[in-house]
Order: sequence, then C-alpha cells, then structure tokens
Amino acid sequence: MDHDGSTSGSASGAYWSLTSGYIEVPIILPQSGSYTISLTAYGVPQSDGVSPKISAHLNDLAPYSDNSGESQIKSQLKYLHERLLGETLDVDSEEIHYSYQFFVAAWQARWDDGVDFYITDSNSESCEEPEGVAAFSDDEMADPQHTLAAWSQVLLYLMTDYQYLHE
Repeated sequence: MDHDGSTSGSASGAYWSLTSGYIEVPIILPQSGSYTISLTAYGVPQSDGVSPKISAHLNDLAPYSDNSGESQIKSQLKYLHERLLGETLDVDSEEIHYSYQFFVAAWQARWDDGVDFYITDSNSESCEEPEGVAAFSDDEMADPQHTLAAWSQVLLYLMTDYQYLHE
C-alpha cells in the first residue's frame, strides 16, 4: 500500500514495485520486547540513470511510550537547547519535556490536517531553496511521516526564544 492508501505500484506474488512514494506495512506487536524484522529491498537505476534511494523505518505512533524514537528526539532537543539557547539541560528536564510535547503536538497536528506528504503542502511551514541554488526535488521535499514539518516548527519555536534572539 502506498502512503495515501492507493496501490500506485504493482504487486507480483510476494513482491511490490513502485517508482516513488513508499510502502507501508502496518503491524501490531502483542507486547514490548525485542523483535527481528527482516526486509529485502533492491533497486535498479531508472531510464534517467538515477539510482533509487531505499530506506526502511519502523514507526511507533504512540509518542509517549518510552520507545527509542522518543529518547532520540529528546536527545536531539537537548542538543538544540544547548546549541541554540546555551542551556545545559538533562534529557529528563521539564524544559525538554515541554519541547517534546510541542514536537508531538506539531507532528500530530500535521497528521490531523490531512495535508499531503510534502513540506510544501502546508500553510505553516515553508522551505524554499536559497538564492542561486537549484530547486529542491520532490524527494528532498518529501515528508511521509510529517517529522520534517514537526522539526521545522520546533526550530522556529527555539529560534524565536528571547535567549536565541538576544544572547
């Protein structure tokens, strides 16, 4: 299934083929624990000679479940607070908690808005190439999990903090 529920690719037995977008396979794990998930993927250059980009992601849609995604986002928030605001915070600090809540709210709002899966499909984020730089490709503007949009909101939030503006 493609990101929008369509079947834009083609299926053949246990194989799926598509030229853009992504394949989503929803699964529900019965309990927390360690699991092994195997994926076999390959790509061949298209007629334009461009080699495909292939990646795999495991997504957990429960933002407050103490999963590795939550801890990685909080670690990045800790780094951004230090880098942009000069704040040395613990990953479990109240400020990181509030920043994480903001990230989750921005991420969930993007899903709730029902916008397409490109950063340019939003009224609240904008990402334009700098003057003299070639236009961004669709691949560079793709935001299939809406995390690019959420991070852009977090960066805007941090960069409008008085400590960033005046320190």
